[in-house]
Amino acid sequence: MRKLSLTSVAANQFIRDFAKLSIGSFVGKMIPFLAMPFLTRLYTPEHFGLLASYLAIVTTLAVVASLRLDVAIPLVADEDEAANLLLLSVLITLALTAVLIVIAAILYIAVPPLDLPVLDFVWLVPIGFLIAGLYSPLKFWSTRARRFNEISWTRISQAIIGTSVSLLSGAFGYVPIGLLVGNVLNIGSGSLRLGRSALSNDRRRLSAVNVTTIKKAFRANIKYPKFSAPGALFNIAGVQMPIALIATNNVEAAGFVFITMQIMFAPLKIIGAPLSQTFMSRGPEKFKDGTLQSFTFRVMRNSAVSFALPLIGVGLLLYLFAAPVFGAEWNKVGVLAIWMLPWAITQSITSPISPIAYMVGWQDRLLLFRFLSFVLRCGGTGLAMFILAEDLVPVAYCLLNFVTYGIMLIFFVCAAASTRPKVAQ
Repeated sequence: MRKLSLTSVAANQFIRDFAKLSIGSFVGKMIPFLAMPFLTRLYTPEHFGLLASYLAIVTTLAVVASLRLDVAIPLVADEDEAANLLLLSVLITLALTAVLIVIAAILYIAVPPLDLPVLDFVWLVPIGFLIAGLYSPLKFWSTRARRFNEISWTRISQAIIGTSVSLLSGAFGYVPIGLLVGNVLNIGSGSLRLGRSALSNDRRRLSAVNVTTIKKAFRANIKYPKFSAPGALFNIAGVQMPIALIATNNVEAAGFVFITMQIMFAPLKIIGAPLSQTFMSRGPEKFKDGTLQSFTFRVMRNSAVSFALPLIGVGLLLYLFAAPVFGAEWNKVGVLAIWMLPWAITQSITSPISPIAYMVGWQDRLLLFRFLSFVLRCGGTGLAMFILAEDLVPVAYCLLNFVTYGIMLIFFVCAAASTRPKVAQ
C-alpha cells in the first residue's frame, strides 16, 4: 500500500507540473494564434516567407548557442555542477554573439548584394541569436528548480510583447521588419524575468562558481558539445534549412509552409513542450529507479491520445476555412495542412520523449542519426526542387519530415528499451 501511495504522489506531482507549464504554454501560443488572421492581412505571403528564412537562420544557430550545455542543466545530479553549467552557457552565448556581430557586419557591408531579401536583415541575426540563446539555459535552470510558474509567465509575456510589436508595426507600415522583430521577442524576451528569478533565489549557489569549477563542469559534460551540439544543429537545420531552400526558389511558397506549420503545430507547442520539460525533470529519477522504460511508453501513449484528434481537427478546419479566415491569398494553406497532418501526428509522439537519448547516454548514436536525417530532409527537398513543380515542393517537404520522425520514433523506442526495470528480489 505504501508503494502504491508513493507512486500516486509522484504521478500527481507530474500532472501538477505539467498543468502549470501547459497553462502558460496554452495562453502564450493562443495569443499569436488568435492574432494570425490580422497578421495575414497586414503582411503578405512574401513577408512571411522572409520571416521563415530569418527564423531558419536564427533558430538553427541558437540551438547551439551554449554548445548544448544548457540541456545538461536539469539532468546532472549535482546542484553546484548545474550552477556552473548555467554560467558557462551564458558566457558561451555572449562570446558567440560577439562573433556573429563581426560576421554580420562583414556580410552587410563588404559582401555584394545578392538576390536574397533576407540578407537585408542580416544585422538582426545576432540580436535574435542572443535573445533566444540566453532564454534556453535560464529556462532549463528554472526547469531543474521546478519553477514552472515562472516559465509559464514568461511564455505569456513573450507572446504579448512579440504579437503586439508585430501588429503595431504592421498597422503603421513598418513591414516586414516588425514581423521579424516581433517573432524574435516571442522566442526569448522572457530571459530577463527568469534571470532575475535565478539571481534572487540562487545567488549563493551562483556566486560560488569560479573558473576552476567551470572547467570541471565542462570536462564532465564534454559529450554535449561533442555529440549533442552538432546533433541538435543537424536536427533543427533539417527542419529549417529546407524552408530557406524553398524561399530561395519561391519565397511565397515558404510563407505558406511557415503559416501552415505555425497553425498545425500549435497543439504540439502548447502541450508538447511542457510535456517534454516535465519528462526531462522526472526522467533522471525514473532512470535511477529502473522505471524509465515504462515511464517513456506511458508518455508516448498519453501523447498519442492527446494530440491525434486535435491535430486532425485543426487540419480539417484549415482545409475548409483557410481562405475565409486568413484571406483569399492564403487558400493554399488548407491543402498543405492535409499533407502536413501525418508529420504533425508523428512528431507529437516523438518530441516529448526526445530527452531520453541524453538520459541513457546515446549522444553519439543520436548525432549519427540526426546527421542522416539532415541529409534526407535537405537533400530530398533540394532534389524535389529540381524534379517537381513549385507547388509540389512543400508537399515533398512534409512527406520527408513524416518519414524522418517515424524513424526517429523507432530510435527513441530502442533507447527506452535499452533500460530495464529493476527486478524485485
